[in-house]
Amino acid sequence: MAWPHQAPLQVDRGVAEGAARFRPGCPNRRRQARRFGDRWGDAAALEAAVIQEVSRFRDPGRGQGLPGIKRYLLRWQGKLSIRSGTARLAIVPPWDEDVPMTESLAPFPGAQLQIVIPAKEGAPTP
Repeated sequence: MAWPHQAPLQVDRGVAEGAARFRPGCPNRRRQARRFGDRWGDAAALEAAVIQEVSRFRDPGRGQGLPGIKRYLLRWQGKLSIRSGTARLAIVPPWDEDVPMTESLAPFPGAQLQIVIPAKEGAPTP
């Protein structure tokens, strides 16, 4: 993939967890299912967790990992992509041409997370 800004990547990391999925881990699944209606599924669970910052923890101050990562990446114009079940959601920065949501993918039994942080312009490259 060609990067429109032509800056070398500083960080491009991914991690996968074979057992954890977003939809089964979502708190109050029945309430979320009522809220999203027919849309409730893997894509809606990703949207709830990443965009709406719904946590599986009820304790105050817990479950702040994804919101913190999202804020950091927005500040640095980075990219966050999460795949879970049959959907993939991406926080797409201006320099990337990815789509924000992809549904009806082949089932994945866990979750995959990819983070891309572009190098700061003018910064020395390693």
